[in-house]
Amino acid sequence: MREHHLRRAEPLGPRGADVVRAVLVALPAVRGRGYAVDDEYAEQDVRAIAAPVLGPGDRVAGAVGILGLTFTLDEESVAVLGPMVRAAASTVSAALRGGAGALGIVRGQE
Repeated sequence: MREHHLRRAEPLGPRGADVVRAVLVALPAVRGRGYAVDDEYAEQDVRAIAAPVLGPGDRVAGAVGILGLTFTLDEESVAVLGPMVRAAASTVSAALRGGAGALGIVRGQE
């Protein structure tokens, strides 16, 4: 994600007024661990974990993520599931870079 897009974003959710600033501050850590956590920024009582799916040329092609209510997707769960989300995104990324055949998908038989 490009920082200039974030600076133009409109705030979302009950904690959204600070989201752009928080995201910009968190970007180095997010990039380092390979996944992001939305902790009630977009919606109260909702937490999400997401990791980028990279296509050819390492361009972002999409994302893999999960979301849940904060009482079920607690900090302990995030610590366990975050790396799993990152691994799933890496698997999809590898398939995109290697073509659909990397996942055993045959055109016309999906």
